[in-house]
Amino acid sequence: MYASADTCPTGVATTQNAWLARGVDPASKAVRAAHYVKTLRRDLMKVAEACGVEHPGLIDADAVEILGGRTTSTPLREVYGYRPDWGLPAAADRKAIVELMSLEAPQGGSATPSPTARR
Repeated sequence: MYASADTCPTGVATTQNAWLARGVDPASKAVRAAHYVKTLRRDLMKVAEACGVEHPGLIDADAVEILGGRTTSTPLREVYGYRPDWGLPAAADRKAIVELMSLEAPQGGSATPSPTARR
């Protein structure tokens, strides 16, 4: 608990202070949160792609290295003593994730034309 309810560093308790409460706008905060989640998902997918897997949940501890200066690195597994199977979904779940992520989405022609579209 903070000494003063008006100084919550995360802004959760801003309704305690009328001046801070003006900044609480659920509509705009929802849009900002959605943008954050979308960007986070995109960036995690880029990391997964760089590791050679279809989904971030399939990144294993050997794919991440801790840098120890300019020329040395140690796999995350060795740094923290992880076993190779720790943190990964079961084999059947991994297979299902790969299948889901490998599906091709329909490309064009799937939406009905707009009534105002030029032909």
